[in-house]
Amino acid sequence: MSFSTVTGTRLDVLAYELQAALAERKLFVGRDAPSMSVAAGTNIQAYSFWAAAQADAGTISNAGDKVVNHVDGPMVADNSGVLYFTTDALQDAAGLTEAGAFRRKVSVGDAFSYGYMQEGDIIGPWIIEDLQAVISARQWFATEFDTSSSIEWIDATGYGGRGGSGGGYDTCAFHYNEALASWIADSWDGVLCDRVAAAVGGGSTYGGGYEFFSGRMRTRIFVAAHASSVAQTVDLYARASNSPGTFSDIDGMGLVDNEFANIETFSFGAGAAGYSNFLGGTSDPLPLSGVGCPISTYMGVGWGISLGKNVTIIRKPSFVYG
Repeated sequence: MSFSTVTGTRLDVLAYELQAALAERKLFVGRDAPSMSVAAGTNIQAYSFWAAAQADAGTISNAGDKVVNHVDGPMVADNSGVLYFTTDALQDAAGLTEAGAFRRKVSVGDAFSYGYMQEGDIIGPWIIEDLQAVISARQWFATEFDTSSSIEWIDATGYGGRGGSGGGYDTCAFHYNEALASWIADSWDGVLCDRVAAAVGGGSTYGGGYEFFSGRMRTRIFVAAHASSVAQTVDLYARASNSPGTFSDIDGMGLVDNEFANIETFSFGAGAAGYSNFLGGTSDPLPLSGVGCPISTYMGVGWGISLGKNVTIIRKPSFVYG
């Protein structure tokens, strides 16, 4: 829910909401509890209380869960990666456009200075408004997977069909049907893949005859639990390609050649881990690829998500405040 309006709301209520909003965000990204506290006996009129809150508001991110620009993102213009909030962009999104961000005054009639609250400053509505804005700007967080160095999260299956070697049965149609039959006869092998996922069908001339092939690799993406009291929605982005073949989203997943695309959204509860669906379908890619007879040179049509930094999840927690 939204923060309470500053006008007409008691200062202790506003302070509690800010502490709760800071706590749920810092817990979500694995940070320590906020320095500010509204426990009994706390002097919320002290400048140090508000300076601590301002410092806390600047630490709601870490190396593993970066703050996504939910205003202009989540992807950069060419979809080559996530658009993160820079300090300047985050301040702009919060309406804090001056260097040093937070507004401060010593006397009511003063022009604003900027920075953390200092001893001798007065508490005005701008203190609460700025904190609410900065905290509210932190809504989405991204986790980038590097599957080249860590593939144990891949739950993989593989399946393939192949037909053709030239020789006596050297008609194109014979070897095409041979590949289809090979697919039907094969089974998922359940071993780790050398890609995150893939689906390719194709063929070529081979040894004076013809060869056709098809193959799939399917995985589920594991999303680790967060020590958080809020549920979350997760958008799964993947970057696919098909080199040296022809790229085609033959499964209709929403993949785009060499661009990150949101191919799945799933949700799970507070403190829970989750899995995506298996990426890709189960049917033979060869008929889906459109490759067939006649054929003269190599053709491979489909998609693949290579190992490396080609999978990103955007976490969208359901924060209570802000």
